[in-house]
Amino acid sequence: MARGRRGIIGLALGIAVASALAAMPGMVRPPAASAAPEVTRRAKVDLLVSFEKRFGGSPELLILGSSRAMRADPAQLRSALHLRTFNAAVSSGTVPDAYAFLRLAQRRYPERAPAVLWFLDVESMRLTGHHPYLLSVKRLAAGLPPSARRRPVSLPKGLAAGAARGVAVVRPRWHRDGLLVSWWHDRQRAQGRTTAAGVRYHQRQLAGIYRGGWPGMSGSAKWYATQIVRRANEMGVAPVVVLTPYHPQLRSFIARRGWQKARRDVRHFLDGLSARFELSVVDLTGGATVDGRTQSWYDGVHPRAGQMRRIVAAVLRRAGDDLVAAAATLPAAAPLADPFQPPDESSVTPGSEAGLPAEVAPPWPRLLPALPSTSLSGERSSADAPAATSGRERLASVRIAGPTVLPSTWPLVPAPGLL
Repeated sequence: MARGRRGIIGLALGIAVASALAAMPGMVRPPAASAAPEVTRRAKVDLLVSFEKRFGGSPELLILGSSRAMRADPAQLRSALHLRTFNAAVSSGTVPDAYAFLRLAQRRYPERAPAVLWFLDVESMRLTGHHPYLLSVKRLAAGLPPSARRRPVSLPKGLAAGAARGVAVVRPRWHRDGLLVSWWHDRQRAQGRTTAAGVRYHQRQLAGIYRGGWPGMSGSAKWYATQIVRRANEMGVAPVVVLTPYHPQLRSFIARRGWQKARRDVRHFLDGLSARFELSVVDLTGGATVDGRTQSWYDGVHPRAGQMRRIVAAVLRRAGDDLVAAAATLPAAAPLADPFQPPDESSVTPGSEAGLPAEVAPPWPRLLPALPSTSLSGERSSADAPAATSGRERLASVRIAGPTVLPSTWPLVPAPGLL
């Protein structure tokens, strides 16, 4: 009896100590998984489908991306460009997510395709398969290849119902134009979590990705990225692709661990696309933050609202004219025969720690040199070469590898809070 009593007392003390640590400033860890990330996809689908009713017209500019872009304010873009804007970025958003939202917008508003502002995370280009939350939303999955829609969907128990392991449920709050107003980042900030603690968290997360060196881009991510640009061009739209920035301390940390190769690979891939399609690329992965405001981040990859406004302003300085031009009608690229299928990635690189896929050779050459580098201030380096010829002066030619099948398993999804 005494032994049982001591066990109960010990358990109670352990819970009390854990609660006290969690309440200390800087000790609040990110949740083990984002609070029901599938809710972000369902909410964005509902808001996108009802956009015309709420705003008196279809969206003229569509923001794509992960949680790093969910605070890009459509009102800021609407004020600067005079374009009705919707933010379709979602938690742990992958390249297939961006493709699915673009397809949904094109199906819902076929009379006028929106211009595309795609915030692309370098690390997302390594991912294979499809996030289970993407497959669980029928209106999004309907835009994926048939082989993806036939896959069984297995959602983590509890999270599918809106719960999160280890933390209270924190529901996201949205503006009707898709802007994230508040979520668990804000709750943790209010509880005392510091930017430094958030940066350390992402240092651990990204160290796991780059520990064995950059695994290379996955064939399926490259396929979906190509399809996003190709389908936008077919609808007369030239997308603007923005490589998302990092907190400078995190960027310095990963630069010593293989990230530089990852950035070069993604840039070369985008350069190859720009040789064949009409698109603009804005690289904001440079080490400097706007005005050096390192505290204007929640953590290593998620900017707070003020910092996101400065990021969007940098994009507007670099590519605002391209976004306005993209909203006008451009000559459509020659359509390709469907169905399209992403490449087979059922093979896994031996010794890979996270089940990363073997590299698939791209069906296109790397034709152009890297684009001029830039910081968040939008200013080019004095050593930068002149910009390449605009894609509007080239005829977009589309060459895609032949149909293949999707992998039988979904080996890798983004770590919660990473994207």
